[in-house]
Amino acid sequence: MNAIVNAGPAQTGAVSALPPKESAQPIGFIDYSALRPRIPLCDRSLREAVRKGHIPSIVLPGARKRLFHWPSVEGALRRLQQGGQIP
Repeated sequence: MNAIVNAGPAQTGAVSALPPKESAQPIGFIDYSALRPRIPLCDRSLREAVRKGHIPSIVLPGARKRLFHWPSVEGALRRLQQGGQIP
C-alpha cells in the first residue's frame, strides 16, 4: 500500500486521455467526419451552420465532399463568440 501512495504519475501506469499535440490539431484540411467530434453541436445543427456559411468550407469542382480548413473554422467560431458576423 505504501508503494502505491508514494508512486508518482510515471510509476502508476496512468495513461493520458489526450492525444499527442501533433494529432490534436490537424494541419490543413479535414472532412466532415473529422470536424464532427471537434464541434459540440448535434449533426443537424452542424450541417445547418455549414449550409448557412457560419462554418467555412469548400467543395472542389466535380466533387460532393466538403472540406474544412481547421484554422479557418476556429477563427470563424472565435468571431461568432465575440459577437462578430460571418458573411
